[in-house]
Amino acid sequence: MGGPTEAGAASESEIAGAVEGPRDVGAVGGVAESGAASRSGGSGGPTVAIVGLGVEGIAIGRALRRVRTDYSIIAHDRDPARVKDALRADAADRGDWSVARAAEAADFIVLTEPIEQQIETISVIAEIVRPGALVAGVYARLAPLLAAADAAMPSGVSFIATNLVPARDLRLEAAGRDRDAAAAEAERGPLEGATWCLAPARGASDDAVRVMRNLVGAVGAEALFIDAEEHDALVAGASRLPRVAYAALARVIARSPSANDLRRLVDPTLRELLGTPDPAAVADIADDASMLLWLDQLVNELGAVREALAGGDQAALKRFFDEADSARALWSQPSTSAGASDIQAELREIGGVRNTLFGRWRRRRTADDGDERAE
Repeated sequence: MGGPTEAGAASESEIAGAVEGPRDVGAVGGVAESGAASRSGGSGGPTVAIVGLGVEGIAIGRALRRVRTDYSIIAHDRDPARVKDALRADAADRGDWSVARAAEAADFIVLTEPIEQQIETISVIAEIVRPGALVAGVYARLAPLLAAADAAMPSGVSFIATNLVPARDLRLEAAGRDRDAAAAEAERGPLEGATWCLAPARGASDDAVRVMRNLVGAVGAEALFIDAEEHDALVAGASRLPRVAYAALARVIARSPSANDLRRLVDPTLRELLGTPDPAAVADIADDASMLLWLDQLVNELGAVREALAGGDQAALKRFFDEADSARALWSQPSTSAGASDIQAELREIGGVRNTLFGRWRRRRTADDGDERAE
């Protein structure tokens, strides 16, 4: 692929040439498959396939294309329009309607589909993925991904379940509503400052783990090695609990006799949160036992507020909000991954690294211009 493209969006003719081709059958999930032609030609180097082209998949593609190395990127999504969106966003070199063909050609496969689709894709590509390949699933729940990979992936293929937590809201950037974030992306990259949680499967090789860790560093993110079950329990409180609270608040407002007036009085930030559909909520929460513990704690907190209000206890209310303000202050402090320090140290001691896909990446910044380089 050469260096990352600095030019503007691809033209419609370039996009059409990169994704259109002879149609065939054998669809995955009911999506028709077709051939693909490269927009920029083959690089002769390794191939990356990104399967799933929502905001995360496109951000990963854009981040990878900023890194100076010789791999090429294939984009695939069950929705053909998203493939063209990825090419317009300069997140891939070419598109392919066939997930099987994209996976068969790839040395490194990144899955960013919803969880049910990822599990289906894992079972499909397991039969054709090349030996020695690295497959990374990206989703906010790691244990189901590891279970699916353990059941389907052949030996010799390394799977790592991951969760990408961006430093900025990728949805707002993709929609063009956060100009400051868009400007920051243009300067630093879409994943700069992100936390990328990694949970390697039992069969993942040491070299594959190094490849993934180096990739994370190359795109400006921080790797956090974490047990999958622990991760999922923590994310239940950090991500899924707020989603339940937002859904409950939306229901309270909608069921009020004054719902029309209430909607006019809601703060714009809260309106954004309450008005965003959450189609994956049931799949994420239904079988998550840790949610019960988090919900119990939330109910206890709300109960304490109700008790203070009912009793006219202003001192208790003040303590509640003072403690909440102290808790909020923690969010503004830089996060650390001290909990994973032992794993990180152990990884640094592993020797004999082969020349794998991303093994030679080390990011460097010059003191004068902050330019990112790879060795």
